[in-house]
Amino acid sequence: MSKLPQDLITEILSRVPVKPLIRFKCVCKTWISLISNPEFAKLQLKRAKENNNVSNHYRLLLATWPPQSLDYEAYCNDDISNALRKLSYHAIAKDPNDNYDVRILGSCDGLVYLCNEYHDSMFLWNPTIGDYKELPKPNGAFHGMYLYGIGYNVNNDDYEVLFASRYNSNNSEETIVELYTLKTRTWRQIEDIDLAPKSHVASISWNGAIYWLVTKESGLNKAYVLVSFDMTEEKFKEILTLPDSFYSDDISAVSLVQVSTRAFSSCCYI
Repeated sequence: MSKLPQDLITEILSRVPVKPLIRFKCVCKTWISLISNPEFAKLQLKRAKENNNVSNHYRLLLATWPPQSLDYEAYCNDDISNALRKLSYHAIAKDPNDNYDVRILGSCDGLVYLCNEYHDSMFLWNPTIGDYKELPKPNGAFHGMYLYGIGYNVNNDDYEVLFASRYNSNNSEETIVELYTLKTRTWRQIEDIDLAPKSHVASISWNGAIYWLVTKESGLNKAYVLVSFDMTEEKFKEILTLPDSFYSDDISAVSLVQVSTRAFSSCCYI
């Protein structure tokens, strides 16, 4: 391998599944540096997305205790022993009573957005490699949190976390919607929130936007509406109203998580 050009080695390794790729970091210092490089992580993720075999690079993250991930290709092939994999949260996810009680708020490109039961701390987690980052506290109130999600902003080439809260201030209800940008390590307030959903619902990240399925009620009538937050325009949009025949009781806390090598470097870039 040492006789191969470096760009060819990079191209070959970018197509290797994540599990052996992590082991390959033990080969030599050069490979440690390469595989740990954020640019390599972006290339590896790109190659995974280009692979038409979805089962090769996605796992289901189950909101169980302890947390588990499901390889549904192994499950469908009756390889039950290899289908489920137990995961573990980092110690920073413990509550004041030294217990783990964690809620999944969303996921994007292998990164999972979490908060603890008391809603007083939030984290980003890559379950594939076990990497964690605790987020600083937003300006809004944790006890009033009602909207959340994580997405990728292609303009900034960065991941951003959305947090929205409602609480009483000076005898009136105040709503704050904030974005945390990983590169800047700061929260900033979003002003255009007229179309922001008003209910506590789960989110899905896809194609540069965060989506929520919310209900709108008018008298006795109830309609389901798909609402998005565009990461580049930083605007909420009502995408479409679903047919009257559509019915949904709940959006489950089960996430389809990209198998990714993306990690949190010293500059907080993933």
